Amino acid sequence: MTLDLRRILATKRMNHQIERTPPQQLRQLEAVVVTIRSKTAEENKLESWRSQFDSDESTRTSPVHSKYSFFRSKFNRKGDVIYGFQKPRATYIKEALGTEAMALGHGAPTVDAYNRWIVPVSEVEAKAEMPAYVSQYHSFLKSHPKEKYRELADRIPARGHNHRRKIIRSCKAKIEETVASGHIIHFVLDKSSHEWNMSAVVAKDSSVAHLASVKELRFMYMNRKLATHFLFWKEGNIVKAPWDEDPALWESFESKKSPEQPSSPSEGPFSKP
Repeated sequence: MTLDLRRILATKRMNHQIERTPPQQLRQLEAVVVTIRSKTAEENKLESWRSQFDSDESTRTSPVHSKYSFFRSKFNRKGDVIYGFQKPRATYIKEALGTEAMALGHGAPTVDAYNRWIVPVSEVEAKAEMPAYVSQYHSFLKSHPKEKYRELADRIPARGHNHRRKIIRSCKAKIEETVASGHIIHFVLDKSSHEWNMSAVVAKDSSVAHLASVKELRFMYMNRKLATHFLFWKEGNIVKAPWDEDPALWESFESKKSPEQPSSPSEGPFSKP
């Protein structure tokens, strides 16, 4: 019997077994398979990051580029998170942290590593088991005093505009959770394919309305009383917060909503609306 024929017969036997399997059991099997695939996809993603960081021999022998050594000295891998445009963030992660960026089982030190679990796009993803590092953030959301953030903990699938809206909310909530746990938000102001036009950011100009990093920066301005937990970076150096660099410009900022009120690091999860 040829190999191809054996494969055909095996496939027919499998299909016959599937047809005789009760629907409820099939759904359970499907959930198991999806969970395995999700975990495998996550592992592949981490391996891809590791391969990228290890590809340069100079990075392996001397993991920190001199330009980013100061950033490395200020970054706590156990809880700090990097914000800003995607490409500059990736550069800081690669040059300053190298393979350590994947240490401790936390995934990449960006909010994206949390959002993909908190804001699923399908029922299958919503039922997938979250990594341990995401579970802590999930618990924070469940106890949040604001309903719009508590709803994120339900992990209800979303697509299109609703999905983007939830992603933005999660990005803001992660800032709160990072600060509440006593860690630092490192906001990278290096330019990418988008320039940092602060006049447009403050004025909520339509040219930057679609950029998540812009919304995150304005959120940090509204919560600037927590400035001791914010560090701003440009070309590997700490720089002033945009509102300290140009106070007059940012004084013209108007929000339609009152500032969020995250707890102090000593208070833990939020206790007041």
